[in-house]
Amino acid sequence: MIDPLRRFWHATLAVVALVAAKREAVDQRPATAPLPCQSPFAAGLTDRAEQLLGAEEDGPADRAPFQEAASLLAQAVAADKQCGRSFIHLAYARYRAGYAPCGNSSYSEAEAAARRGLELAATADEEAAVYRHLGRIHAAKLRFGDAEAAFGHSLELAESREARRWLDDLAAKRRARPELAQAV
Repeated sequence: MIDPLRRFWHATLAVVALVAAKREAVDQRPATAPLPCQSPFAAGLTDRAEQLLGAEEDGPADRAPFQEAASLLAQAVAADKQCGRSFIHLAYARYRAGYAPCGNSSYSEAEAAARRGLELAATADEEAAVYRHLGRIHAAKLRFGDAEAAFGHSLELAESREARRWLDDLAAKRRARPELAQAV
């Protein structure tokens, strides 16, 4: 009976030592390096939402993972209103959660999150991601000229196969249906 109890305590102490070492390593980061989220709670929620969004990047049209991610990210931005990463992912999650064909959704919450993410973007890659999200939103709202502009701006900031694919698709649609070019 003593041996299992002793093993349990040794394992517990090892875990505590590992957590303490991790905290110490985080505390030794240079003071000038900005943290993506000032709130550890917001960072954790954003990390979990990223996992949900990444698992469904090109997956089925099931909205549940996107709705769950949007809920987590809404909590994250409520906890840390300066975390650009959370706003950037929230824009995508709200876009996918509210997607409706033929421009039948308003996407106003997704667009607002993207605009805030753009204000808080700390790197060119983050800014490019925001423009890709805006491009998707514009395309879903059937504003193809705005979508092309957003994807083009995204490519000016950072190379992206996804943005190129969207631009190629939009260009092909315009060539195939000239009336689309007149509509936008």
